[in-house]
Amino acid sequence: MPVVDDVIEQRFLWFFGRIAIAQDKLATVAAVGSAVGAIQSRYDKELSALRPQCRKACTLAAIVEEVTLKIPRDLEGAAGDVLGVLVEGLCGMEQVVAVCMTHPVRAKLLSRQYVATMRENAAKISGALSELSGLVPDPDVVQAREEVEEILGAFGAFRDPVGDDLREAVRRGDGAALVAKLVRDGIVAGDDQARHQVLELQRDDKELVVDDGENFVAALRALAVSATGPGVEPPIDDDDDDDASPGTPRSLGVGEEDRPSKWRVPSPPEERDDSSEGGPRVPDHFKCPITLEMMEDPVFLFTQAGRSFERLALEQWLAHHPTVDPLTNETHATLLEFAPNRVLREVISAWCRDHDLPEPRATRTPDGPARGLDDGPQPRNLQRSASQLHAELEQLSRDFPQTGALVHRLAADYADVEREGAARAIVRVCDETEDEEATTLEIRHAGGIPALVVLLSSTGAGMQEAAALALWKVSRRPRENRVVIANARAIPPLVRILSSAATLVTKQAAAGILQNLSCYSSNFKVAIANAGAIAPLVRLVGLDPAASPHVDGVREDAARCLWSIAVNEQKKIAIASAGAIAPLVRLVAEGTNDGVREAGAGALQNLAANNSDNKAAIVAAGAIEPLVRLVAVGTTDGAKEAASGALQNLAKFNDANKAAIVRAGAIPPLAAVVGDASRSDKAKRTAARALENLAWNNDANKVAIANTGAISALVRLLQRADAATDARAAAAEALKVLTRSRQARTKIAKALGWRFILTPSETDVDELITSYVRPHARAAAAAAARR
Repeated sequence: MPVVDDVIEQRFLWFFGRIAIAQDKLATVAAVGSAVGAIQSRYDKELSALRPQCRKACTLAAIVEEVTLKIPRDLEGAAGDVLGVLVEGLCGMEQVVAVCMTHPVRAKLLSRQYVATMRENAAKISGALSELSGLVPDPDVVQAREEVEEILGAFGAFRDPVGDDLREAVRRGDGAALVAKLVRDGIVAGDDQARHQVLELQRDDKELVVDDGENFVAALRALAVSATGPGVEPPIDDDDDDDASPGTPRSLGVGEEDRPSKWRVPSPPEERDDSSEGGPRVPDHFKCPITLEMMEDPVFLFTQAGRSFERLALEQWLAHHPTVDPLTNETHATLLEFAPNRVLREVISAWCRDHDLPEPRATRTPDGPARGLDDGPQPRNLQRSASQLHAELEQLSRDFPQTGALVHRLAADYADVEREGAARAIVRVCDETEDEEATTLEIRHAGGIPALVVLLSSTGAGMQEAAALALWKVSRRPRENRVVIANARAIPPLVRILSSAATLVTKQAAAGILQNLSCYSSNFKVAIANAGAIAPLVRLVGLDPAASPHVDGVREDAARCLWSIAVNEQKKIAIASAGAIAPLVRLVAEGTNDGVREAGAGALQNLAANNSDNKAAIVAAGAIEPLVRLVAVGTTDGAKEAASGALQNLAKFNDANKAAIVRAGAIPPLAAVVGDASRSDKAKRTAARALENLAWNNDANKVAIANTGAISALVRLLQRADAATDARAAAAEALKVLTRSRQARTKIAKALGWRFILTPSETDVDELITSYVRPHARAAAAAAARR
């Protein structure tokens, strides 16, 4: 258990004293509510240490509160011990959140220990919920425990390279590096706060031990971070390059020669004191780490450091170093993503208003006029001479022989008809090439993506259509092209196309690009939804299929985009609120091909996942029968998988839906998918999970599944050595649920080759099933079978 301040310890004791019941010392539901409120009151979105973990603690608290409110009053006394464990776990969580709020340096230096404490308390809560599910027969309690297990797994997977660097600085005795990194990584607002909190730790008379058992206190107290100590940044000396301040390129991990000249760092005396001319000092976190100037259009870079940068500076850096974090110089395996940091922009604007300074409403391109912050990229106005154009064209053609000349003709120097022709030629090249990935990669390296994104905002319908089709081709592969497209600010103009008077072909291409982007990253899913894409996508799904031969394609791509966005819990609510469920059900029922029907079923699958309101709306819209029909007569693996997945989620913890699905005749086609050797393992896995959910706590369904031949199909899938691991695991879980029925258990044992006189027990059959997915359990299962 990490050390916490005496004040927090006193609060902890007071809290338990307040919630104890005088007579029997058992906690109540109200006490759990108080503990939840304590965590939520501690949490602040501006938290600078262990923010994701504290957010998970708040989520966990909300789950616990929702579950405990379902406990009937007459069972509250019987559940007192369980509630007491929940309160204890929540109070342990609150301690950590409190430290992260008030002492971020302590929390970051001892991050692994604090997260271990969170994990221990989450495990307590998970165990208590498991006991509670035995007292309160409510499916939501079981689902809550599953959600808590996911959070517990996230705590277990915790990695903290920033904290590792901080601890390494302490071990080296490098106080200056520690202070600089605390400020640079946003743990504290400035050098003074960093030094103050480190000094507090040095004065702490309690033992500080990191997770590897190393005594940390000696190294920490040896640091010199006082106002005159050696840990302070050295005096600025323009004649000595070794005395670089933390704002210089070297401390950012970036060599001066690597920086674009536009963003060369100003001299140290000018950057260190913003108030030297009498004006207010700009807070450090308002400054871009590259330009060292106050940001006008801040964007958040999705890396471990998690810092914001001036958009233009970051774009220019990533153009030359697309996988390198400009703050840490760390090279990543994939292209880096970023998104607008609107909250920080508003904070900066408010600060400017408070200090009577001009608000940063626009940003300037390196070679163009000011423009709105939410506009797409603008064409460069270079006014190049004919000789310059010719030289650039020759260079691009040499470097990129297949597409270089076409990319060059996308520039604003050419007439619109030539630019449109170049975009359409790119589409033809992508269609005709034998290696589409190599071709689209060449287009990216030649600079074609930003040029095509510019054309998306064209007023000419033909040029807009050509650009959208070309980008659609480029967005397919390699997948990293999608990051470049998103970073080129393609999302806003693509969303505008969906609601515009553009052609259906253009709208389909725009929906297809957005779908490809959303499949790449959860960040892009949120960005697309926040850009206003949900409502126009829903309208496109609801188009009349008789209106045009292109309508089915538009409906399919719009539904696939919603399918991807609906993975996000908040966005699936927004999609349902926009009226998507009815047109998606019609898409499944009336779609002219399996691709269209699959897209509708997939979107319904994600909308139904862990959302009881959406489940009810989907069933009310008449989705069950067309979904069952798609499982039965669909011709593609994808269609059967999506429809099975939708039925799986609708059946989860909902007895009424289970009954309706069985009445619609779902069991035989689901069993047929599991037993069809021509079907993919993904389709088999999803069908097996649907059968598992139908059988859960329903004896009649267990018998019905056993009588359809599903058991032999599930056993074959379980025993297939070349089957995907998750498919075999799904078959095993379905069979384990079926073993609760004596009749089904007998059939399972026979199908597994078990010779017996007396009906085997559930435990023995479970062990035998488990032996196929956990080879080390075979010996135990074989021994049980011989008994």
